[in-house]
Amino acid sequence: MQKAQEALPLVIVEARALKLPENRAAVLAQAFALLWPHDEKAARELIPEITGNLKQMFSKVDENQQQNRFYQVRKSTREQAVNQIAKVDLELALEMLRATRPPLNAESAIKDLQQSDLNVEQNLANQIAAHNPDVALKLAEQSLEKGFSYSLRPLLTTIQKKSPEKATSLLDKIYKKLQTEDVLLSNEARFFASSFLVEEFRAHKKELPKGHELQGIKLREPLLGKEDLKKWTDTFVRPYLSLPNRIDAMREKSNVLGSLQMVSPFLDFVSPELMQPVNMMLSKIRPKLSDHEKERFDAEHLRTQGKVDELVAMAEKLPKERRDGFLWNAIMAAIDYLGDPDLATKIIDNHVTSDEKKKQYRDFVAWINSYLLAEQGKIDEVIASLAHITRDAEKARTLARIAESNVKSRPAKIQLLERAVQYLGDSIDTGESFSVHCYIIGIYAQVDSERAFALLEPQIDPMNRVWEAAANYCTFDGGFVCLARKGELLMSPNFNSSRFIFDVVNAIRGVGKVNFARAYELAQQIKSPEIRSQALIAMIESNLVRSEEK
Repeated sequence: MQKAQEALPLVIVEARALKLPENRAAVLAQAFALLWPHDEKAARELIPEITGNLKQMFSKVDENQQQNRFYQVRKSTREQAVNQIAKVDLELALEMLRATRPPLNAESAIKDLQQSDLNVEQNLANQIAAHNPDVALKLAEQSLEKGFSYSLRPLLTTIQKKSPEKATSLLDKIYKKLQTEDVLLSNEARFFASSFLVEEFRAHKKELPKGHELQGIKLREPLLGKEDLKKWTDTFVRPYLSLPNRIDAMREKSNVLGSLQMVSPFLDFVSPELMQPVNMMLSKIRPKLSDHEKERFDAEHLRTQGKVDELVAMAEKLPKERRDGFLWNAIMAAIDYLGDPDLATKIIDNHVTSDEKKKQYRDFVAWINSYLLAEQGKIDEVIASLAHITRDAEKARTLARIAESNVKSRPAKIQLLERAVQYLGDSIDTGESFSVHCYIIGIYAQVDSERAFALLEPQIDPMNRVWEAAANYCTFDGGFVCLARKGELLMSPNFNSSRFIFDVVNAIRGVGKVNFARAYELAQQIKSPEIRSQALIAMIESNLVRSEEK
């Protein structure tokens, strides 16, 4: 921990010397969160710098902002910086979010940013809920006034664990907000309500589809009582009864109906009196749907009921060019709802005609099956189950995912990881194989750090040459392949052009947890200062955060 604290000021100095404000803001925001517990004054002194860099990113208003790749990276960098500030001071984070809103020149971009900022605010509440449910509740209530977001569902669960009474208070406010929304027009409100209700129905019934259970999905405790659940269901469903008079004007008929289909299998359980009017409504709108919309509507209904045979029979009546694609519904129903990979494989073998689709579907089913085998500790069978995968990098990645997610035994993890390394071989000469290699190193760091270092160290020199060439070429061609300016790569873990950089960053983070000094020396061998800064700050973060948790 002491070595990590000593290294932090050096990384801050190096970050300030980076050429691009996007890269400076990203590293300095991470440094702020790490400095705060040990030197709050020094951390606060970084706020004007971070804010200034974020503003500088957006100092020029670009045309077609939503399609501009630089704009998307900058928006992502801003969100990540705000999230870092929020780790220690929520009010500061909100001030920064509001102070760094970029100038926009199109109504669509404004709407996109408003929804993005709403998601950030509710995500901040979710992050802080585990530590301070009072502040999280306040922030959630403030952001709810602006609308719904995907973050509300996990936020509710987190607050409930810490303070059931505060979760009840938030639920009351969400319900009142839902009553003011037209769920047929509001995508966000409709998506939240339908997803939340399905979780509640299953929590009350104490049952999951078999496929969900096999995949390790867990039931949570109900957030609503039975009467409140009925009240929420009625509020969500009753607007649909007006759908026959409105559907002609709707663009997203399939999405609107799909949300109802998620809920309708549970109406008998929670609000049976709604069944007849809903069925009458559906019979009225069916003639108004196109053939394609009817097909999607029927498929979704059968899939959520796990009616595999009926889906297959429906597929067989479709034109050849659409049949194989439609059969995906039957395959997913067999896996998700029945938990039967063998049945899914039979559907592929007996009904799918395209060789390309057969391979794609078989690979997916085999991947699911291998996870189930790993949960049962059948390692040899896991390896054998991947025999159909022809590309070695794909086999290696699959084995590494299984080792990370489904295998608890250290010897079994190592067995799978070593087989993955063997598939890659000695020559790591493509982006895909390099990405898989780094992924394996990150998992190895948890079970055999010496082996992790042995795999990582030989890769730094060749990657230095790749990164230098990439920065020069991307600057030369204007960012068609990747993003760079002034000979410096523009970095964001959420952007594809930075993927190989963050593969190394995450690998160094992993080995740095177990041997900081050795990982620090390795990171110093990275020649590009923007990449070196990211690797060092990631190492420091992994050590300081881990020490505080202990």
